[in-house]
Amino acid sequence: QIATVIPYWERWIARFPTVQSLARASEEEILQYWQGLGYYRRARMLQAGAVFVVENGFPVSAEDWRKVPGVGQYTAAAIASICLSEHVAVVDGNVKRVFSRFTAANSGEREAWNWAQEILDQTRPGDWNQAMMELGATICTPKNPSCHICPLQCECRAFSQGTVLNFPAVKVPTATKRLYQQVLVQISGESVRVQKIPTGRWWEGLFEFGGVLSEMRPGPIDGYLLGSWKYAVTNHRIEVHAMVDFQANGDPSETWVRIRDLEALPMPAIQRKIARKLRAMLQVEGAVADHIGDENEREQSQKPNREDAEQPHQHSLAVAEGELVLPYE
Repeated sequence: QIATVIPYWERWIARFPTVQSLARASEEEILQYWQGLGYYRRARMLQAGAVFVVENGFPVSAEDWRKVPGVGQYTAAAIASICLSEHVAVVDGNVKRVFSRFTAANSGEREAWNWAQEILDQTRPGDWNQAMMELGATICTPKNPSCHICPLQCECRAFSQGTVLNFPAVKVPTATKRLYQQVLVQISGESVRVQKIPTGRWWEGLFEFGGVLSEMRPGPIDGYLLGSWKYAVTNHRIEVHAMVDFQANGDPSETWVRIRDLEALPMPAIQRKIARKLRAMLQVEGAVADHIGDENEREQSQKPNREDAEQPHQHSLAVAEGELVLPYE
């Protein structure tokens, strides 16, 4: 919904107010400001489009807009009709639903585009296109359409036949696939190991903690259980278990970042949840360590200052090598 993405839009436009600023930005920064919106390929194509426009100027027709990377028929027609008053129709999911019910037919997308072009208002194409999309979004809705106030009711074939909800035909849902993800968060001192997601995988180019994703539930691994989550990607339902492994010395050949800097890295939503849980855990552990340290200082100050006095026992949070956690904030 629009209300959900407004804060993302405001943050994006504040950082990239012009097409030039977007074209100059690094991919990592683009992904960082896009994170949370999903479909990260769109962010890359948006920047590629900005580079094209900076180098070639703004297109002046729907045909020219189709040459811009990432711009398809719908976007080109929307820009050309709304901004340039070009006589080209726009077809999105809402318009396709109106077309299917108005004609009482489950025709293909090409037929929908042809129909939209035929009925296009030639004097105000941009307003007409927006009205058609709004009609589908607010009145000719997928469920419980408001046919009693629809301006097309008298000519709508599906309405006259009493078959409105039969159009468009319901698609058979894709079978759900269950996957299991085991994440290993490796910590060394004040740093944590991350890796860049390779090409061909979900969220390529973003950063993640190490781990495995499989169709089989993985066996147990050594470490401290940080937390468990569930999330979905398309038709996949994924169960996640994140473990923490404290290391005395991290492998210098790997990529390590300071835990306090994780927030600046572009990461998928589930990885950001793990990062926030990690920071919260370390802050609590750090507060406990500080409290124990203060208690020790008070105990020492109350002991007689004699050379032969028994030295107080020094408490520690460490239960295994490398597990002493200090505050990072």
